[in-house]
Amino acid sequence: MLVAGIKVEEPFMKFKKISSLLALVVAFASTGAMADDQTVSFASASGGGVALSGQPSWTAAFQSVGTALAGGDDLISFVGLANGKYEFKLNLSGQNYILGDLTLNGQKANFGQYGNFNFGFLEGTGTAPFKLKIVGTNPIASTQAAYSGNLTVTAVPEPETYAMLLAGLAAVGFVAKRRRVV
Repeated sequence: MLVAGIKVEEPFMKFKKISSLLALVVAFASTGAMADDQTVSFASASGGGVALSGQPSWTAAFQSVGTALAGGDDLISFVGLANGKYEFKLNLSGQNYILGDLTLNGQKANFGQYGNFNFGFLEGTGTAPFKLKIVGTNPIASTQAAYSGNLTVTAVPEPETYAMLLAGLAAVGFVAKRRRVV
């Protein structure tokens, strides 16, 4: 085959077609800027696992990465807790995006907007692992859109714990009464 007066071999033309097709597929397969889903660990969370009240409590802080909500939703998974029941408090604040929904393990949070600022909170009980889903839009795909917050969890004692406490108190009462009688 002759191209611009130069003889070109047929295998080169096949390579050119294949590489052009591959470049086209890669261009169409790529997506726009999206915030990355994240995993936040309670193992490295603040507080060292003990609150001033004496109950085991952990706080994990998080913030948006990449372009916040560019893909429509961000998912944050919280790991590092033993399976079980926990009381939790979730706080979220952010700016320059429109918040559509905020859920933690399927429980809907209260949220509001004041100008360019968003606020959300939720208190309740749930089981680990916790997954926070933030749904909204970043209208101009602005890198200035951002959010941050924290999730604080406190272990909820199981019924067996209360049963052991009552049995211990009964034993102490029995011993005290027996000593008084003699």
